[in-house]
Amino acid sequence: MPAWRGRAITRVAVAVVGLCGLYLFCHPWMREAELVHHRAKFADWKSLPADFRDQVSAARVITPNPREFMYYFGRYPDYYRMVEINPKRQYEPGLLNNFIDFRRAIEGSPDSTFIGIDWNVNNPAFTTDAMRQYLNTKMVLVPHAGDPRILVYRRR
Repeated sequence: MPAWRGRAITRVAVAVVGLCGLYLFCHPWMREAELVHHRAKFADWKSLPADFRDQVSAARVITPNPREFMYYFGRYPDYYRMVEINPKRQYEPGLLNNFIDFRRAIEGSPDSTFIGIDWNVNNPAFTTDAMRQYLNTKMVLVPHAGDPRILVYRRR
């Protein structure tokens, strides 16, 4: 048997063993991904009932999800909180820079509504601990028929 044939067989064998090892090593994560394939990666804003969207839109809106709000509600939020700020794409006066701005936005109107995805609400980059604590003491979580990952709070 020529030497090149032996090297080719060895390389193929190493590749097969390597792929099998990679599969066995990654199998737990691959299995976990299979378990959540039925759930959408992003929250389904369209799942909110139309009358509920109208009620939210009619109020003073504070959100950590301004892009989604603008797209699905058809208007700018009154106040918003963003992490990555591009000066060319932001609008004032709605940008909330700190807790004091956040508190003033909520206290400024009796019909203040906070709406956001659970990931952004629980992410300290978007909603700090002080903001979340204030949100939970001054506002109440509103149940709705839409995607449960969309959290809606109204003033008590």
